[in-house]
Amino acid sequence: MNRASQPFYRELKFENPGQALDLAFLGGSPYLSVGSAWPCETSGKAMLHLASLPASFIQTHVPQVNIKANLCISIFTPYDIRDDAYIETALQAGGRVIAHLPSDHSVSSARHAFTPRLISTEAIPTPDSADNGIAKIGGIPAWLQEDSVEGEEFILQINSSRLNRAAPTHRGILVGGMGYLLLDRNIPSPSTACGRFVIQTT
Repeated sequence: MNRASQPFYRELKFENPGQALDLAFLGGSPYLSVGSAWPCETSGKAMLHLASLPASFIQTHVPQVNIKANLCISIFTPYDIRDDAYIETALQAGGRVIAHLPSDHSVSSARHAFTPRLISTEAIPTPDSADNGIAKIGGIPAWLQEDSVEGEEFILQINSSRLNRAAPTHRGILVGGMGYLLLDRNIPSPSTACGRFVIQTT
């Protein structure tokens, strides 16, 4: 992770309801490839779709990642409205990240999705720091407690308070902490092992 190359960042905002094939969005239903398996925990329980980011969105904000233009990155995370057992799984294993060719239609799972919101960004004129815990894309991950794997790039972080406001029916997805998206720097084709979504609490 080359933090020195990303001193500036953009704030992430989740204000407008909706989702679209060619836009970044939170919640809702992903545009998975036809025939793709829905990501599950090791127990077999279906994960919750957290966000989908088209390649163009990623490359606009984090050009260090060489991702094929027709791909989409979708993030899934452990979550259960009725059972807190997901918390341990989220903190130990984190979420799942896949790169896929989006289909023309969104796909729902048996897990209840939360109302989708479009992801927008706002330019911040000041340099970033490791103490900056807002929802952001690019810049420096705040308080990330583990070393990155060689070849990975920090993409974005989402703080729990911002996500709780965006998804009030699904509070606690990030267990009161922070979620970090790390991606391989080269993603030339669909993959179920192109990155990680790390969830941690302070």
